[in-house]
Amino acid sequence: MVDSSIGGKTGINLNKRKNIVGAFYQPKFVLVDYSFLSTLPRRELISGAGEIIKDAYLADKHFYSLVSDTFNDILELNEDALEKIIPVCIGIKANIITDDEKESG
Repeated sequence: MVDSSIGGKTGINLNKRKNIVGAFYQPKFVLVDYSFLSTLPRRELISGAGEIIKDAYLADKHFYSLVSDTFNDILELNEDALEKIIPVCIGIKANIITDDEKESG
C-alpha cells in the first residue's frame, strides 16, 4: 500500500543490479482498502511497517513521531492510525517516483 503499488515497478534485481529485469507501468489510480491488510501474514505486515518507518524517517520529525507513537496501532491494523499514516506515506512515495521513476538515484 505504501511502496510498490505507488511506483508501478514490476522489476526485479539480478546480479546485484537493481530493477534490471521487468518494466515500469504507472497505475492510473491506487485503491487503498485497509481491510485487505487483515488477510496478510504477520511477516508481511512487519515488512510494510518497515516501509512506513523508512518514509517517516525521510519525511520529517513530526511524522516520524506520529509513526513512532502509533506503531503498535499500525501493526494491530487500527483503522484510525492507518488513516493518519498511509495517505502520508503514499504522498512521500509519489514524490520520490515523480523525481526518480526508476529509483536509480
